[in-house]
Amino acid sequence: MHADPGRLSALAATALELHGTLRELDPARFVAERAPALHDSLARAAGVLRTDPGAPSEEPRESGASPSDGVAPAAQALAAALSSPPAADEEDVGAWVAFRVAVGPAYEDLVAALARSGQRVPSLRPTNYARNIFHVCSGLFALAVIELWTERMLWVAGGFLTSAVLMESSRRVSPRANEVLMGAFGKVAHPYERHRVNSASWYALALVLLALFVPPVGCAVGVVVLGFGDPWAAIIGRRFGRTKLPGGRSLEGSLAFVVAGGLPSLAVLLAAHGLPLQAALGVAMAGATAGAAAEVLSGPLDDNFTIPLVGGLAAWGAATLLT
Repeated sequence: MHADPGRLSALAATALELHGTLRELDPARFVAERAPALHDSLARAAGVLRTDPGAPSEEPRESGASPSDGVAPAAQALAAALSSPPAADEEDVGAWVAFRVAVGPAYEDLVAALARSGQRVPSLRPTNYARNIFHVCSGLFALAVIELWTERMLWVAGGFLTSAVLMESSRRVSPRANEVLMGAFGKVAHPYERHRVNSASWYALALVLLALFVPPVGCAVGVVVLGFGDPWAAIIGRRFGRTKLPGGRSLEGSLAFVVAGGLPSLAVLLAAHGLPLQAALGVAMAGATAGAAAEVLSGPLDDNFTIPLVGGLAAWGAATLLT
């Protein structure tokens, strides 16, 4: 038996509507007056999921597991996770955010199951201040390696990538290992990373490529624009973003990226690389602007991979022209 395409489409439509509702439960977007409407929307989604629109039809198919076989269980699990939302008159954002965090893994399990059946529903990218701080700290650590241990940069990046590959391999082989690692890094991981290569692994690959092919000035700008620009783009974009850009980004968030990535890059170029002010400003803005563009245009690629590479290459090119 296999799942009926019409039923899968209906389930995908429900998941897409639920995605919009869960986005409103982000602390940067939550409006207390919307609580009753959000409560009703969650109840409707749970009801549709509970009726099992992804249930298999009676049509015969070839033997073997179908990609849609996991959709119905994922739908039922998400319905169960949605069954106990805060009260309709609850205006405390903390209660709603805690509910959204609890629902996140079940939602992403359904997204992954639908994707295997050819139905595309967006993942959640909620506000995560712990992840933002981790981004900054990772950027500062990489910058310290680049500036203080330049000759060992490739070894450090290679060790980081090796560790990432080993962890990713263990996650693919063992569901238990996946759960353990996601639990260990749960504070800084997005729920969708349960089913995809972790962003830190893509960042490790970018660091190795930077170390191999880009001079230190480009490497420094690449890690700084990611470490500072990306978190501020997320914070400003979620709270104030109104002008939509590709990839779910906003013009406001991208402008915040350029400023937040460009200013610390300028400081690094002046302090550590001795560039004249005009040249340093041009290099910093080239890297930050290219990084912001990479974030918007990354498409299916992880922006923790594209941003440092594109930003670093742009900074290197600008430094070549301006110095």
